[in-house]
Amino acid sequence: MKIQIQKSDARPWFGKDFTNIQDEIFYVIEGFFSQYGNCVIQGCNISGSTIGGGIVGLNGFDINGDSVYKLAKFNGLSNVLSWPIYLTLSSNVENRIELI
Repeated sequence: MKIQIQKSDARPWFGKDFTNIQDEIFYVIEGFFSQYGNCVIQGCNISGSTIGGGIVGLNGFDINGDSVYKLAKFNGLSNVLSWPIYLTLSSNVENRIELI
């Protein structure tokens, strides 16, 4: 799932409002599902050696090393040769170049 992180120098009147709303939504949803620990929220159906995509809730660590519970999009896997499989959290930071 993509999550917007707004730097303070980029149109704070819009970006900050957007990220505040987004934070509140994720706070409620992740707070609710965190009581169940690592789990499949939706999808991830298994057919032979293929696992379909879905949404999972996972415990892990954020980029600062703090313990977190996050919802994550799982794209699925095909040709799974070994069971069980284990999902872990990871993140990619994308920096956009602002054109002025």
